[in-house]
Amino acid sequence: MPRLAHKIYDFVPVDDGSYLRTSEAIVRVFDRQDWLRKNRARARIKVLLEKIGPDTFRDLVDEELRGEWTEERDYTAELERLRFDDDEQANAPAAGSSHASPNGDRSLFDVFVERNVTAQRQPGFSAVAVKVTRGDLTPEQFRGLAAIMREYCGGYARSSVEQNIVLRLGPRRGRL
Repeated sequence: MPRLAHKIYDFVPVDDGSYLRTSEAIVRVFDRQDWLRKNRARARIKVLLEKIGPDTFRDLVDEELRGEWTEERDYTAELERLRFDDDEQANAPAAGSSHASPNGDRSLFDVFVERNVTAQRQPGFSAVAVKVTRGDLTPEQFRGLAAIMREYCGGYARSSVEQNIVLRLGPRRGRL
């Protein structure tokens, strides 16, 4: 049965290896729950969170992070080994000199921006969600999306868990 995700931490930084360390602590806490293995359908982190609650789970993870195992591995070096850095900003096209409106009426565009554009933590960056109805795109729609990606996003896009497309706009990519 699908469940809404619980937020354990507001933000875990990646650059210092904290993300890897926290991920390992979560797996270690989950791995010690032998009672979940008795029923294959219950052997999920979501079942554990439902049973003990997100606050208790966070306390268990925090306790695990204080363990000696965290000093056994250099997570910064591990991060460098696993890291794939691609400078999207360097590949992004320059922002256009102006944005045109075909009929001068921005009302529908303003509604789209209000509902689909989210500011990111990095200053000047935004994420634009493109809803893909039923997860289906025609070849013509894919070509149109590719043209938008090349022009505004440096050729990059991400897919969301809802099977939608997320485009990342930055300072050099223009403003909405």
